[in-house]
Amino acid sequence: MGHSGLAWSVEPNPRYHAFAPIPPLAHLIEEIWVQEGEVDPEASPAEMGSTAILPAARADLVLNWGDPFVELRLEGEIPIPRAAIIGPRTERWEVRGTGSCGLIIVCFHPWAGGPLLGADLTASAGGLLSIGDVYGDARERALLDCAGSEQRVALVQQMLLQWLEDRETDRLSAATAVAIHRAGGRARVKEVAAHLGMSRRHLQRRVTQAIGIPPKKLASLARVHRVIGRLRSGEPEWQVAGDCGYADQSHLIREVRSFTGMTPTALRQVANEGLVDAFNNDGVSRYL
Repeated sequence: MGHSGLAWSVEPNPRYHAFAPIPPLAHLIEEIWVQEGEVDPEASPAEMGSTAILPAARADLVLNWGDPFVELRLEGEIPIPRAAIIGPRTERWEVRGTGSCGLIIVCFHPWAGGPLLGADLTASAGGLLSIGDVYGDARERALLDCAGSEQRVALVQQMLLQWLEDRETDRLSAATAVAIHRAGGRARVKEVAAHLGMSRRHLQRRVTQAIGIPPKKLASLARVHRVIGRLRSGEPEWQVAGDCGYADQSHLIREVRSFTGMTPTALRQVANEGLVDAFNNDGVSRYL
């Protein structure tokens, strides 16, 4: 499918460029995306529209050298930092651009975000951490001020390599994430823990700290993403429910709605319009 990272759309359609991570980072970064686009400066927010970001069980690093983006909440529009760590998300986001678009999105594997960024993802799960707050204003300025997309991508990877010198990924969390995704979210946490030779409680604590969400939630997200992919292919809900391990079709509807805010029928319509292809993180097999 298309890219699986956090990406925001503005009109007219932005330009996307994918960059494979350099070999020393390939086991930690799924891919890097650059998104660029221009809008009519006279366009109103309603004309620009918003984009739904579906849940994802991993962190992203986002650098924005274009006009600001805002998150749409019930309490109003919340500015998004220009250089930010986006924590694992268990609910749908609504975001909107305010002008021209210039973004780099570094898409980490679920187990890699915390060690790479030196951040406790349990504190940022579903939220934002400013790069300036984590690493200081000087590094934030260096990331944002260089010219050209390719130069920015090269600089980001160079900095990530430096940050890796004294950090390691949690192999236990990586093994857990791989096992859960290989099973399409149907792996029981208790069985995964037994296979890895530890208690369920210890596994839950380690995975939550490293990935930002507990393994049971990770499994639910993996299953929902598998459902979205099956719905996109046109399969009936009752068949998808049975194949993906739900008790019945109503169970599938409840879980999909709890993560995405939409019914499977609504998601199928979104998929038909191409938005899921562009913005949904269901490419779990890419890192297995």
